[in-house]
Amino acid sequence: MFDSIVCDRKILDGMPHVKGTRIGVKLLLELLSKGETADTITAKHPELSMEDLRQAILFAACVVEKQVPDLDQDEEFSTSSFQKDGMCGCGQPERMASDPNSPVSFNEILNEYTVDSEGGSRQYSMYFCFFCGGKMPKSKRGDFFTKIDDSELGAAMDLVSKIESEKDIVRILGEPDSAQHFDDLPEDMKEALVRDEPRFKDELMFSRNWSTLQIHIRTYEDGHIKAGYLPKPLQKPLGDSGTDV
Repeated sequence: MFDSIVCDRKILDGMPHVKGTRIGVKLLLELLSKGETADTITAKHPELSMEDLRQAILFAACVVEKQVPDLDQDEEFSTSSFQKDGMCGCGQPERMASDPNSPVSFNEILNEYTVDSEGGSRQYSMYFCFFCGGKMPKSKRGDFFTKIDDSELGAAMDLVSKIESEKDIVRILGEPDSAQHFDDLPEDMKEALVRDEPRFKDELMFSRNWSTLQIHIRTYEDGHIKAGYLPKPLQKPLGDSGTDV
């Protein structure tokens, strides 16, 4: 996940920085907090790519998520930008989400901020602000998707663990509810997907036999199989538009 972010005791006293540079994650966050955009930062530092910047932000978000319970013990940390009840009050996530070249985006329907992969096919949820440490807004995801049941997840994972080859998929899981061949996808979607991970062959979704989850299977030309587990949409209308998720 962080192939661009490294730590080396000989560089910046071991502080996390962009690989092959002396540009620290802390410096990048400071520039962003002062209103610099992704474009201006990469223009001033041509050795940086947008992917380097995205990984720096995601790295900071992960660190804050793990350390935020101890922040009130840090004398150097200021809580002055917090809103009531420890919610984010610095406004930086909003500013970054409004920048079309920033890796941060905001989903108004789900009320969620995410850090997006370069291709846009992967999104990492932000639970805490990586600038002020405050909590992000409460997600509305539960209004539109099921909460995966632990026992059902265990049963699904047990079945998937028995799959050893492509011919086992249908035998064990039954016919898929949907199937998509990579070659049938629009060209722009293909380009986005291969920027984030190896090209897959087929993408299968199994849903009808499960109450709270969907099993997502991808097959690859080299024979390996990748499985994931997603919540099921609740098919609730979104606002007055009547659009279903």
